[in-house]
Amino acid sequence: MKVIKLENDGKRISLSMKDQEPDPWSDVGDRYPVGAPFSGTIVRTTEFGLFVEVEPGVDGLVHYSQLPFGVKRGDDSIAIGTPVQGWVREVDPSRKRLSLSLREIASSDPWEGAQQKYPLGKVVEATVDHGGAPGIFVQLEPGLTGLIPNSEIVTPPGGDPSRAYEPGTKLPVRVMSVDASRKRISLSHEAAKAAAERDEYVRFMDDRGDSNEGESAMALAFKRAMEKKK
Repeated sequence: MKVIKLENDGKRISLSMKDQEPDPWSDVGDRYPVGAPFSGTIVRTTEFGLFVEVEPGVDGLVHYSQLPFGVKRGDDSIAIGTPVQGWVREVDPSRKRLSLSLREIASSDPWEGAQQKYPLGKVVEATVDHGGAPGIFVQLEPGLTGLIPNSEIVTPPGGDPSRAYEPGTKLPVRVMSVDASRKRISLSHEAAKAAAERDEYVRFMDDRGDSNEGESAMALAFKRAMEKKK
């Protein structure tokens, strides 16, 4: 125990056991290194995120941008008292701050070698993250986000391109440009669909075994339509 206060000329003594307990933040970086998984319980919410107790005396913050895809602020799945699992994003023991994510995070810099991994024209699957003024942001892999600009999103007249797809939706996208130095990738869902249609046409013609000279009028018209989309 530790004496914390003397009163009435020493006749009344206040003691504390808490001050004798080790500070759980002193070695929190060893127990929760960046990238490590964690489990905890949501204990309170704020206007910018959720606080999760990972152990007694240690709470971490999950910013709303780090919620699972499709989960929104106020959803029952992130109510106070709910157990959650995720990954550690940042640790600052000196300021007693622990940043957490309920999404898988990258174990290394995902932008290193991105131009080789995502060459122009490649079609890959992406997960819709959120919509914004320039278009729809999608995740290609943990830590690597690309943009489908409004010009590459087809909507009904008067529709909002940024709301064309719900968060969490899986979309095929085609790589249109990559700038790893600025951490920007431009993508197109429409171009990916056109590429799939062209592949389907080629398979159709291969199955028929027709030559170019023997194509039917319908097949030739389809081919020309596909070429216009290139």
